[in-house]
Amino acid sequence: MKDIINPTFIVGGAPKAGTTSMYYYLDQHPQICMSARKETDAFTGENFHGLEWLSENYYRHYSGERAIGEASSSILQDSRSVERIRDALPNVGLIFILRDPADRLHSHFRFLQSKQVLDSSTSFSHFIRSESARRDILVDLGRYHDHLTRFTDYFDRGQMLILLFGELTSDSPDIMKRVYRFVGVDPSFQPDFDIHNPTRTPRYDGLHRFLVRVWEGVRGHLDVYLRNQLRPLRRRIKGWVTEEADRRSMSSEDRTYLRQLYREPNRRLEQWLGRDLSHWT
Repeated sequence: MKDIINPTFIVGGAPKAGTTSMYYYLDQHPQICMSARKETDAFTGENFHGLEWLSENYYRHYSGERAIGEASSSILQDSRSVERIRDALPNVGLIFILRDPADRLHSHFRFLQSKQVLDSSTSFSHFIRSESARRDILVDLGRYHDHLTRFTDYFDRGQMLILLFGELTSDSPDIMKRVYRFVGVDPSFQPDFDIHNPTRTPRYDGLHRFLVRVWEGVRGHLDVYLRNQLRPLRRRIKGWVTEEADRRSMSSEDRTYLRQLYREPNRRLEQWLGRDLSHWT
């Protein structure tokens, strides 16, 4: 029977806070085996797939690396994931990256519009003041203290490494040394930091929707390693049918509204972390 490959650490969020870049920085390290794809969602959703499923589908390339990683940004908010991870991997390390919740929300909104999940004609101002389940979910993601303290009910605080997005973008080499030490590998390794994950928008809405439907219909029938082989082709096609989104700034009115919304959650997080977060919003 083939050995089950278990993650020794997990990058658990937050969404739109640099987790994709973190995945690629970790994946470059010769002593780390990252899951074949980011966002396995092995511990989230309605059903827990289990470690055997995760090993068979995402770690067939494992070749004796010292640390084994998984990254799913949905873990932070999904309350079901905490017990599942604790029961399956009680000694696992947990990495979280936190971004100014107002900026994170704005970035996530723009991302969902680019994916045509949200109507492109909906303004950010209207969205954040609307009454909708999706709005509530996206706003709640920025209440980091509530989500992180749920993990401390099941894991020792020493098993958690909590980073700030601003640190990752301004001092990536130093932050990655901390991360490499945390996961137990050589901290002197220097990854290629020239990796970006900008939000892109369709050049041709109809064609983009058609291609997305085709891919969504096909991808579920493809092995993840085959999907990886198709990635260069998909990136080329994506480059043809999309373009980098305009970096629209948030209005001062919206920022003031969100500053009020997140003031108390940020204060509680600041006290819990013992860090100054007054630069947020």
